[in-house]
Amino acid sequence: MILQINLDVNDIKLTLKDGRKIVGELAWNDEYTLSEKLLPNIDVLLKKNKIAKSKIEKVLTKITKNSGVTSIRIVKTVASGWNLTKKLDKNENSCYTDKVIKGRACLVEAKRRRV
Repeated sequence: MILQINLDVNDIKLTLKDGRKIVGELAWNDEYTLSEKLLPNIDVLLKKNKIAKSKIEKVLTKITKNSGVTSIRIVKTVASGWNLTKKLDKNENSCYTDKVIKGRACLVEAKRRRV
C-alpha cells in the first residue's frame, strides 16, 4: 500500500494506492495550517478506509514548483520520516547502514538493546 501526498500550492490531496488501484482519497485547501492538519488527515484517511498505519509501505510526494517552501518542507519531512521509520522497522535486529544516518541509527539501536 502506498500513500501519496500531492501538494499544488494550497491544494493538498492524500491518495491511498494498492498497486494501481486507488483505495481512498482526501483533499482539502489550506494556506497556513498544513503542519497542524497533515498528520491528523492521514489518520482520518486511514481510519476511513480501515487500513493500519503498518500497511503503508511507502509515502510518495508529488509537489508542484509553485508550492510554498515551508509547505514543501513539511510534506517532504513527513514522507521522509515515515519512510525512514519503515526502513528502521525492517532492520530492527541489525544496525541500519544508510550513509546519512548510520551513526544515529546505530546509537538508537544500542540504547534500545540496553533498555
